[in-house]
Amino acid sequence: MPTVILNRSAEEPNKGDVVTYTADINFGPATAYKWTVTGDATIQSGGGNTSFAVVKFSATGTTATVKVEVSNACGTGIGQHVVTMKDDCVSPISVSPSADSKQTTFVNTEVTLGKVSASFASGAPTVSYQWYRSADGGATYAPISGETGNSYVAKESTAGTYKYYCEVGNGSGCTGSTPMNSGVYTVDVVESLAIGKGTFIGTTCFDVVESNFGDGCGTQASRTSQKADFSKPATNTQTYTFKTNGTDKVSNIRFIHVNTNGDIIEDITPGNTLWATTTNLSGTFTVSVKYRDDLNKDKLANGAGGLDRDQALKAELYVVYNNKADGTGTDVMLKLDISVQDCTCCPGYLAIGGEYTVLPSVLDAKGYLKMPTDSKWDVVSAKFTATGKDVCFYKTDAVNSKGMSILGNWYKDGCGNGFAGALSYIEAEHRAMGWRFPTVAELGALQSIHDTLSTQPTSAPDTQDLRTSLYWGSTEYSATVGWNWSFTYQYAHRVSRTGGTVSYARCVRSF
Repeated sequence: MPTVILNRSAEEPNKGDVVTYTADINFGPATAYKWTVTGDATIQSGGGNTSFAVVKFSATGTTATVKVEVSNACGTGIGQHVVTMKDDCVSPISVSPSADSKQTTFVNTEVTLGKVSASFASGAPTVSYQWYRSADGGATYAPISGETGNSYVAKESTAGTYKYYCEVGNGSGCTGSTPMNSGVYTVDVVESLAIGKGTFIGTTCFDVVESNFGDGCGTQASRTSQKADFSKPATNTQTYTFKTNGTDKVSNIRFIHVNTNGDIIEDITPGNTLWATTTNLSGTFTVSVKYRDDLNKDKLANGAGGLDRDQALKAELYVVYNNKADGTGTDVMLKLDISVQDCTCCPGYLAIGGEYTVLPSVLDAKGYLKMPTDSKWDVVSAKFTATGKDVCFYKTDAVNSKGMSILGNWYKDGCGNGFAGALSYIEAEHRAMGWRFPTVAELGALQSIHDTLSTQPTSAPDTQDLRTSLYWGSTEYSATVGWNWSFTYQYAHRVSRTGGTVSYARCVRSF
């Protein structure tokens, strides 16, 4: 029969402790598990036919026995832990984070504080949390009702400076322990600002490439070269650049950040702290952003591993400035949305909710879309439905700088492998992502920003603007005629697929 090794997170639990047990055998594999707990303890999770059990010991109990029976092809072995609970009501010896921190957010904007954790000298007690808030600069604090988790989502409706901390203690139900406080979170809340002019660019999406291979997140082979390894300074320290609009002069340039659902940004450092109080500024201004170096860890360890695009850790980065050279104007801002995820990033412009599919009811018997040539957006959009999916427009056109005539049926499948003949127009690491031509509606939806894609908040570095010209779409009018979108005249235009018309092309993929 197998020999059972019963591992546990605490050998001599205190009253009220929570201990994790795992069962191993000397020869595998195991075919069945059976957990039993007697005395003053209960199984909180696991147990049954699993290899682990999380056991809660009573805060008023004395003894308990944890037993597991493990079976394999040779028979059944038993492992057990007989516990006489210690009466120590241990206090935390350290709390993380212990250092004070400061960030800025906007009125009615959520910002996540924490996650807070604690270490105890012995045992494994249930940890208690209570968040406190101060609206008078820290002179007085009051407990926040119901906020007893290891993180707190702050959202203030009035501008001002607010301070928060988390009191962490032994939550086992015993008496005599002394709680400890986390570092103080200072949050400066400012009024919402209008969008300014100029450009604010830098890397906004990071793929940690730890899991989620396949489906909408991309294969491991297609993602490996794009891996963001936050243990390396080249990734965990990024530079973002604000450039003023043309010859405009501004004043009081500041950079602020908001960690919206996780402390992914540790600190930001402007290129020059004097910019915040200087007038008559024009040109290029940078900020260095330091990210946590453990973001590649699993989501259970507060990292991004295992988080898909919708679950990503998020932050917001702002440049705020006064729009007059002498400082007498209005504060305005530009914003970048930062995402750290275990899922492929868009190597180009990400059109949020930008997927459009043609309504089957508007197609003729052969599946072609008939509508007047040179149809404007209101006519085109009525024949399509927005699916809610996002669309990634690749960062460069699928043609060379001189343009090229796309003949035959290349427009149907040419985006799939990244080549038109011998010409490669999608980088090797991105070709396996599954590219296609956009529908004419997906092109038309970009009319107002087609020539500013390079500066959009969801655009990756090196994204090029779409030209004010004709672009090929995948939507067909007939077997030999297709719908293109003219960014020059702002309409859908019928073009022969076999003629000599030169149009540009930009490949897309849906997420």
